[in-house]
This record gives sequence, C-alpha cells and structure tokens, in this order.
Amino acid sequence: MPTPAGPAPAPGATGAERTGRRVGRAVHLAICGAVGLAATVQLTTQVFFHGPHGEAPYPDCRHGVRALYVAIQRGRAEADDAVVSTADEAALVRFREAVALDWQYLDAVRDLCRGRGEVEEGALTLVERLRYAEEHGVRSAAVELATLRRQAQNLVDEVLGDALPAHDPPAR
Repeated sequence: MPTPAGPAPAPGATGAERTGRRVGRAVHLAICGAVGLAATVQLTTQVFFHGPHGEAPYPDCRHGVRALYVAIQRGRAEADDAVVSTADEAALVRFREAVALDWQYLDAVRDLCRGRGEVEEGALTLVERLRYAEEHGVRSAAVELATLRRQAQNLVDEVLGDALPAHDPPAR
C-alpha cells in the first residue's frame, strides 16, 4: 500500500537502494531547481536591467537627438550601398549595425529629454519615428529590388537567353 510520502519500498529493498532513490530524487530536484533559477535570473535581468549600463555619452538632450539622427543617416548610406550590391537582408543588417552604436543609448537620451520641453521631446519622438520608417524603407527597397532582379534574370534566361552577345560590346 502506498504511503503519503510516495510508493512503498519494494519488498526486500535494502538500505542502499533506498539511499540511492533518495539521492536520485535530490539530484533531480537540484537540476530542476537550477534550470528554474537560471531562467528566472535571465528574465529578471532582461526585464529590469536591459540596455547599456551607465549614462549616455552626450551632454544634453539636443546632442543625443542629433547623434541619433546622424546614426540614421549613416545607416541609410550603408543600406543604400548594400541594396546596390546585394539587395537581400544584407541591407537591413548593415542599417541596423550602422545605427546600433548610438541607438543603444536611446533610453538614456529619453531620460535626458524628459521634462526638457515640448520641442526637444518632440524632436526625439520624430527621430524615433524616422528611424523605424527608414528601417521599413530599407526592408521594402531591398525586397522590391530583389524582386526586380529575379524578374529580370528570368526574362533574360527565358526570353533573351540566346540573343545576348557572348562578349562585352566594344567600347566607344
């Protein structure tokens, strides 16, 4: 008959077998507890302690917003170069890499701008909107250009394949 603490020991179970089961249960409980604790620590860290540590390297809100804006311009230039050469996800990756250095301080810049007036807070909001619009534009441009390239390649392969010269045209 099972006991409230678990199944009854097998008939003839020795003390060593019972000790082995207890050790096995303790190891199992320790492993489950460690996994749960690790997940809790990771979630807590990401929710409450995200973003860069320390303050923004900008002296005030205006300099911070300007740095974020310049990062967007830099990212757009990088993405344009990538769209011309590859037209795939590389453009989006290059945009994000180009803006990441300055945009990691977004929360700190928000703190600098908080309570500074409608103009500075509005400028930050506008720059944030611009960043996400530019990112969307980079993604759309890359997809559109990739589609056009595929269509052109299909046209060349299917319709014009044998009409193309086998060599480059002579220079004028």
